[in-house]
Amino acid sequence: MTRSKLLEHLDIQRLYFYIVSFVALLTMIVAVLVLNANLLSLAFRIYAPSPDTGVKQTIADCLGVVLVTLLAWLWHWRRARQLTWTKKTLLMHRIYLYVVAIIALVTAIGFGGLMLAQGFRALLGLIDLTSDSAQRRLYSDLALGLINGLICLGLWWAHWRENMMGESGATETG
Repeated sequence: MTRSKLLEHLDIQRLYFYIVSFVALLTMIVAVLVLNANLLSLAFRIYAPSPDTGVKQTIADCLGVVLVTLLAWLWHWRRARQLTWTKKTLLMHRIYLYVVAIIALVTAIGFGGLMLAQGFRALLGLIDLTSDSAQRRLYSDLALGLINGLICLGLWWAHWRENMMGESGATETG
């Protein structure tokens, strides 16, 4: 690709929309993952005898962040896609999709590994499962790894699928 072709792909306005979409999406995903951890702490009553107000405050904070970043992501992502299809150049679009897919897959693998590690710790007797609170903590950790891993796999799949669909209809400039 020649330098002039590359510069044609690096439209500053589209770059702005993709960067904001990327940062908003990552911020939203981190907030969802933290939200899940705190919701599971409440569900499995990790904090005995009553939920810590800090957990409830974190849940409220995460819900606010998720809502704001979801709206920011939706608007910027739609605008970025609109500009991409209008100009028929897919380079930034495909880079965005691949970067998000890579981050989501690595994160899903990490959660899967942590979930399996907790299971192996329990099987090897490294976790004292005689107490009710230790059992709840184990179940909470396993559920957290499963739920967050599935969220990240879903994010990976959606971005991977869109990139594969785009490749099948890509033009020579994309």
